[in-house]
Amino acid sequence: MPAIVLGDMNTWEQEAVEKTFKLFESEDFRTPFDDQPTFFRRAFFVSIDLKLDWIWLRKLETTSCGIDRKIGLSDHWPLWVVLRMRSGKG
Repeated sequence: MPAIVLGDMNTWEQEAVEKTFKLFESEDFRTPFDDQPTFFRRAFFVSIDLKLDWIWLRKLETTSCGIDRKIGLSDHWPLWVVLRMRSGKG
């Protein structure tokens, strides 16, 4: 069945990112964003880039996607996707 799972999953540590990939990929979900950072904060002179936000898709095809890093209303950047149903089975 086609499905979309999205949101802030609070994957603050690299191990959590790796486990998230393992969990969703084991259930045939894919993300068009790989491990691109979706969160930015500057603490003193240190840039903190984290992968907190996700869009996972099953049996849907991404025709385009992006992370809008120009919008500064939140410390999380908006993610977007344009989808279509996969043709055929699978």
